[in-house]
Amino acid sequence: MNKFLILAALTGCLLLVITTSPAAAQAADQKMREINVTTDSVPGWLPSVELEATALQTVEKFFDLNDDGDYQASYAMLNPGTRALINFEDFRKDNASFRAEAGKLLRRHIIKTTWTKDPANAPSPGIYAAIDATATFQGVGRQCGYVILYQSPQGGPFSVMRTESNYIANTSAKEIERNQSRAALDRLWAGLSGNCPNFQVLPPAPASSPRT
Repeated sequence: MNKFLILAALTGCLLLVITTSPAAAQAADQKMREINVTTDSVPGWLPSVELEATALQTVEKFFDLNDDGDYQASYAMLNPGTRALINFEDFRKDNASFRAEAGKLLRRHIIKTTWTKDPANAPSPGIYAAIDATATFQGVGRQCGYVILYQSPQGGPFSVMRTESNYIANTSAKEIERNQSRAALDRLWAGLSGNCPNFQVLPPAPASSPRT
């Protein structure tokens, strides 16, 4: 089976698009795969299909637990070093406050995954996956952020090393637009979403599931 690698330099990372031969591309189980690896990662290292699937399953589980209000379980997914920086009660309050304001999840979209293995400036050697995502909720139409997952050199499950979420609640958005202007609201969101690497507006939602 012939395979072609297309490499393009990006800001701080390499983009590898792996495609199969025309004959293999006709098979239902063959899809184009995009791999983003930072330039300070171990040269030549690429995440396997299985590792990528495990990372996505991990972040989806973390999102689902928080969406469902199971904060004890989502807190347990945090890396031990991260749990040392935030106690459970603060974690629970922060997430419960957002959930109360946001309401029901309408749509979540994984934008991009960027990988690093054994970077020199990281706190520990191992594999890191930075997963950018955006979502809409009944009470929050503008939200974006990322989750950084970590796997130790010994392997095993991923843990959640860091999360960030930026959003504007619909009630706040209406108040800003009413008292200031739509342009002021757009400027505010542009500033907040600037903290979300690779942020993009959600594509049209499919009818089947709120999570894609």
